[in-house]
Amino acid sequence: MLKETKRLLQGKAMSPILCDLYLSYLTHSCLKQFDKSDFLFHRAVDDLFFVSTCESHILQFEMAAYGISILNDAKTRRFLNAPGEDPCIVFYGKVFNLDTRETGTAYQSGTQLRSKFKLWNWGTQFGSDQPLSFIINAMR
Repeated sequence: MLKETKRLLQGKAMSPILCDLYLSYLTHSCLKQFDKSDFLFHRAVDDLFFVSTCESHILQFEMAAYGISILNDAKTRRFLNAPGEDPCIVFYGKVFNLDTRETGTAYQSGTQLRSKFKLWNWGTQFGSDQPLSFIINAMR
């Protein structure tokens, strides 16, 4: 009997594809009762977006999603659109305003990104002060 000791490394080419297949299976098999006209349920990569006008439906959805361990407690947010509460939901780079029912982009140009990325290329390392050299080398 053989036992595989290596795991699929995060960031490899197959990793996001296998993750998407797994999450699609979980979503369709374990949360299909929430795919009705009474609700809005959408999955984008590993982010779930569930909208209902009934709080008990939201609680049922949370319990079902926690039951299959696909919700991260630290990232889960619930919006009840109560008076005095911010009416905007930010999801997957978009802003949804519950009062005006308008959508917009969550990113504004001219603002700083929170993360810094190291620019590099195979064989040649580039410092953050050389973005033009990186781009020119990458286009060769």
